[in-house]
Amino acid sequence: LAPAYWIIAVELLGLLAALVMMFPLRLWLRALGRRFAASERAPDGRLRRSGLAMWLLLVGTLLPGYAVVVFIASLNAIGGIAPRLQNVADGVQAASFAAAFIAALSACLLVPTRPSWRLLNLDDTAALKLRKYAWGAAALAWFSTVLVAIDRATRTSDVTTVALDGVIALTYLGLIMAMLVTLSRLHRRQTAEAEAKLEAQADGLGAAVPVRRSSWLVLARVAGNLAVTAAIIATLLGYVNFAKFVNQQLIGGSIVVLAALLLFKFVDDLCTWLLNADSKVGQTILLSTGLSVSRLEQAGVLLSAMLRTLVVLIALLALAAPFGNVGTIVERIAALANGITINKDLTLQPGRIATGVLVLLIGVGLTQLMQRWLTDTYLPKTELDLGARNSISTISGYVGIILVGLWALTAMGLDMKNLALLASALSVGIGFGLQAIIQNFVSGLILLAERPVKIGDWVKLGDQEGDIRRINVRSTEIQVGDKSTLIVPNSELITKTIRNMTMGNNQGRIQIQFAVPTSTDVAGLKQALLDAYGAHQAVLQQPAPSVFIDSIAGGQITFNSFAYVASPRQVYGTRSDLYFSLLQILAERDIPLSTPTDIHLVCDTPPE
Repeated sequence: LAPAYWIIAVELLGLLAALVMMFPLRLWLRALGRRFAASERAPDGRLRRSGLAMWLLLVGTLLPGYAVVVFIASLNAIGGIAPRLQNVADGVQAASFAAAFIAALSACLLVPTRPSWRLLNLDDTAALKLRKYAWGAAALAWFSTVLVAIDRATRTSDVTTVALDGVIALTYLGLIMAMLVTLSRLHRRQTAEAEAKLEAQADGLGAAVPVRRSSWLVLARVAGNLAVTAAIIATLLGYVNFAKFVNQQLIGGSIVVLAALLLFKFVDDLCTWLLNADSKVGQTILLSTGLSVSRLEQAGVLLSAMLRTLVVLIALLALAAPFGNVGTIVERIAALANGITINKDLTLQPGRIATGVLVLLIGVGLTQLMQRWLTDTYLPKTELDLGARNSISTISGYVGIILVGLWALTAMGLDMKNLALLASALSVGIGFGLQAIIQNFVSGLILLAERPVKIGDWVKLGDQEGDIRRINVRSTEIQVGDKSTLIVPNSELITKTIRNMTMGNNQGRIQIQFAVPTSTDVAGLKQALLDAYGAHQAVLQQPAPSVFIDSIAGGQITFNSFAYVASPRQVYGTRSDLYFSLLQILAERDIPLSTPTDIHLVCDTPPE
């Protein structure tokens, strides 16, 4: 009796575990996911909806499937399944996972009772009807798989097998036709609503509320009608297996497309949320690497694009699987995974390339951290000026990037000999196409090393003058007087003559020249000018202002005066103020300004 009780106990325990996984545990996990998605702890944005959909898909697929696996495992433990029926048990397990996946996918995409969480652009009526058809497809997939497994295990006659395939094909055909009728009604209803809305807006009575229309309905209807037509013709001609294959591929392809659509949305939402300035992960990356918000968001978009491309490739492989082309594709992908041989000494492997990219990202981050430490912490404690600090920080960044690039290349499997070959190959292109860029880059290094100009200098280049704001790899930024930025290639600052107004001395000089008649009291005028210069707050006392007589000729005395200010940037405004003072002094003393006399001799006697 003990073995009998043991067998019954194991069966009951397996059945109990399967029931617990199927109902209480599954329902509790579904409710837990919904509560978390509605709480404040859930991520903001679209990830709430797509993340909940992925959670419901995983819970709805794995728990029912593993419930069947646990029950069958309990039967196998007591020898309750005959060896020749083991294939039937395996078919039941596969059918359970497939049916659970179809039902869970429809539940998380359609969400008939919660329209705000619905991922597909459908109204409530269409969602409810399509959900019923999805349950029908799940049940049909389960029964057809199990019946086929039983038919193979029992080794029935060919007539029975053909009859079974015919029944399955007709059942699939009826389900597809019912779904097409529902989609057709949905499309007509949306078209009527759109026309009514347009008429109401034309009469000025309708509110500007968009009508929800599904652009994929037309494609779904066309594909369904083609499949139904092909299945009917194949059935009438006696090709039952072909009709079954077409119907199964239509439903299976639709499931693959919908699953890819869900994964597509989830990957995009996850990447954009993960690499976002408002998320904790994004804030950690911003604080640790010093990246800008725009760069972080760009990284999120690129990561999303790569993962979505991977989703599309997986979906294409799943769609091509029934046609027998997947094996060749997988073999080619596996061959690529082993590496691409460039020559006998160089093989590029995806793993090493990924390692090199990771090394490059980490190295660039460390280089930026080093630059920030130099700029914000160490260099301000030194006695170096702003230009020297900028030169040290910039050169350290260049050196760090070069070292990181070499480190990344070696991580990819390139040794120094291969790097030399690569450099020699690139030198040809650099010599012809990148000569100007390399020239400006080297000129930038010379500017940072020799420092003929530095950040903060007031320079004059041609007819333009202004402050140097930044020295980049290729060019230098100069802010001119109208607050615009002049971009000058670095080679221009090395090969051409440039006037640095603040290199040797930061002071600016003001020169004022004018002429007065010879009858002027020059001593009093000189003193008045010196007093006016000394009274201006911008004029320096050392060097002291000076007034000179430059020349006496043509009945006039030419004065030449000088004053100094703290910066060349103050010359223009201070000189204007001194001109005003000079004109006021001359007006008070009734001294006219002399101008050269132009004498013309006019002969009134007519020529003989």
